[in-house]
Amino acid sequence: MGIKSLACPMSFERIDKNVVRVSEIITSGIIALYTVPSLASTATVLILMLALAGDYAVRVFTSQLSPIGWLGRQLTRRLGMKPKPMDKAPKIFAVRVGFIFAASSVGLFFVDPTIAIGVGLGLMAFNLLDGVLDICVGCYF
Repeated sequence: MGIKSLACPMSFERIDKNVVRVSEIITSGIIALYTVPSLASTATVLILMLALAGDYAVRVFTSQLSPIGWLGRQLTRRLGMKPKPMDKAPKIFAVRVGFIFAASSVGLFFVDPTIAIGVGLGLMAFNLLDGVLDICVGCYF
């Protein structure tokens, strides 16, 4: 029995791993946009943070497909990627943690935008690790 089998939650529900990975890359792109201050005004940064936190809220609090999830699904279909089923439970955990990071980033924006962007960069790192390298950081905690 490996460390991953001890740490990761399990469920019988399945989701498409390709959609998840593409969605994580899209999320990372949005964070990258709001972390480059020279490309965006303060209002744009806040709008992008709110949009990202809203997307995570849809994923956490509803059973609806979030806008980024919908875009990820469309991209995988258009790219002809075959569905790759995976257990949904670890991603539910990851989305909850992502929501905490995104909401914290928004809240901290009003206190110190630099710290808020730092929290966003942490979220981006987790998304890139999973989306590009297939490393789920949550499974190792």
